[in-house]
Amino acid sequence: MNRLFTCLFLLLTHSFLNAQITFTKAPLDYQLFPRNDQSEGQILIEGTVTDAAATRVSVLILRGQQPYRYSSQNLTFQNGQAAFSLKPSIKAEAVEYLARIYLVKNRDSSLVMTRMNLVAGDVFLIGGQSNAVAGGEGGSYQSYNPQLNEFCRTFTTNYPGEGPKWAVANGNNINVGVWGTEIQRLIHQNHQMPTCILNNGNGGMPIRYFSDRNDDNPTDDNTAYGQSLNRSIQAGVRDFVKAIFWRQGEFEVGGTSSEITSYPQYFDRLYKGWHLDYPNLKKVYVTQTGIQPVMTSSLAPALRDFQRRTSRIYPDVQTITAIGLKESDGIHYGSGGHVQFAHNLYPLVDRDFYNSTDTLQIQSPDPRRIYYSNPERTQVTLEFDVDQQMVFQNQVNVISKLNGWVVTYHMREFMYFDGVNNQLDSGWVEGYKVHLKLKQPSSAQKLTYLPDYFPVGHTDVYPGPYMLNQRNLYAFSFYEVPIESYRPSQTLQLVQVGLYQTQLKWNTLANTRQLVLERQGDQEAFKTIATLASGVSNYTDDSALPGQRYIYRLRTSLTTGEEIECRLLVIMPLPTMTKSLQSWEVIVSPNPVQQEALLKFNRAMVSEVTIYDLNGRQCWHQTSSESQVRLSLGNLPDGVYVLRVQSSAGMHTQRLLVHH
Repeated sequence: MNRLFTCLFLLLTHSFLNAQITFTKAPLDYQLFPRNDQSEGQILIEGTVTDAAATRVSVLILRGQQPYRYSSQNLTFQNGQAAFSLKPSIKAEAVEYLARIYLVKNRDSSLVMTRMNLVAGDVFLIGGQSNAVAGGEGGSYQSYNPQLNEFCRTFTTNYPGEGPKWAVANGNNINVGVWGTEIQRLIHQNHQMPTCILNNGNGGMPIRYFSDRNDDNPTDDNTAYGQSLNRSIQAGVRDFVKAIFWRQGEFEVGGTSSEITSYPQYFDRLYKGWHLDYPNLKKVYVTQTGIQPVMTSSLAPALRDFQRRTSRIYPDVQTITAIGLKESDGIHYGSGGHVQFAHNLYPLVDRDFYNSTDTLQIQSPDPRRIYYSNPERTQVTLEFDVDQQMVFQNQVNVISKLNGWVVTYHMREFMYFDGVNNQLDSGWVEGYKVHLKLKQPSSAQKLTYLPDYFPVGHTDVYPGPYMLNQRNLYAFSFYEVPIESYRPSQTLQLVQVGLYQTQLKWNTLANTRQLVLERQGDQEAFKTIATLASGVSNYTDDSALPGQRYIYRLRTSLTTGEEIECRLLVIMPLPTMTKSLQSWEVIVSPNPVQQEALLKFNRAMVSEVTIYDLNGRQCWHQTSSESQVRLSLGNLPDGVYVLRVQSSAGMHTQRLLVHH
């Protein structure tokens, strides 16, 4: 630790001894300064001057090539030296700044330091094992080779031959990893925001290696935890880390039962340490590991299930699964799989930190309830989040690498009722619900989805079938989730929607005592909007607002004492208009659309184009920086849709009619 700080001190003072100025804090080339609540990054310049003829120290900040900010401090000498501290700020934007520091003697100024390519922006950390490192020196990483991007930064404490160094995070010299770099690229592309990612991953290591925090000395450089913390401190970003991406667990899945059973306590220790040492940490993103080809413990699916459930245990954890990623060898992924993972993860980051309106079906599907849905107990229903539009694969065909024949894998092989497979006949989807038809009545109390492991045979990796949503996000694997007893099925439907009104209907159930209709807006709790008698089967909500996203919840109380619940997601349309402070035109032609339409803007800018159906389901989405976007809508059913275009100039919405 002391050796690293000594290297940093020598780097800063070596060139300036003749000028009788010593820097204890000064920027480095390519440094990123974390942005504050005012979206600015503060540059700290501190040190002492021993030349008694000096009168002040000043700094000139240039934005690009233009003077941006000037700051100076008069010097007061005591015991032959004068201390100084300058704290100029720069904007968090896709612009590089330059700092020139001068020592002033009356009217003469001497340039003593120039620092280039300075930016302000956001800071994230990556932790875990090889899939967190995501490439390193491997061939798949080199083949990714992203275009050099000066607004994606990282920092190392000991660059070979140079010591501490900031650099562009393209992985050529300081590894951020394929998916880490891709996350940075997407943030810059969509929000013009520079970022720093420090990747503290280490391949092949268990969670106990990363959670070895010395509680008496968290910065202990003899621990992996302390090394990571010191890196953040030396980079000057520790107090501004927004989120940690945690991707680890392959070691334990392929290890022993004791490693798996102790995993939750190690994660808890790691999580609590992060919140002690990174005071402004807002989110932790936990990845569920994939299905591995070798397993030495039958508890492997229990570890994956813990990873799935961490978001229910810890309030600021968001989970995502690696299941379904392409280019897998069973443990690791090629560059295509890492890029796919980044594009799965990015919408969550975009929602949590950049106010994205693209929030539907961006989470890995996770069953919220599993229950028998007919009295004969021959049907089981899985309910996912209400915005999920599920896909269920009953079977998948693959070409055998052993003999070239077509091999069929069936979902019934990988659904386990009380640990026994081949109980499933078929499955089908109804919106956010997946229904499973069983071969015969069942008394099973627990359901497991996906195998413990998948040995190499006809394929190297588990090929499916899967459950996934319509945005191709694959469902979490889950282990021994309780199956609730039978309850009648009720469905809440949208009949019609207007700017200020929704018309709802539902099927009535026998033995209904009372119905309560509730509504939840964004960032709100459910509120009761109507209490209805037993025979009522429809309701018109006249208090809805244009452009709002609502979840309606119908709670039906039965005379038997049971309560049945069903939900419906509705996104209210907006008036056909453009809200803009500048001249901005959006034209779509033709409308009605048969197969394709062309969306034209009078000037090019970064725009998010989204199409929803009247149930609020996202049907089409694209981000573009061009002056026109081609809408290929031939796969959409005939009907009325809502087109929404969001850009820095404003929001445009209009109705879109698809008629083939």
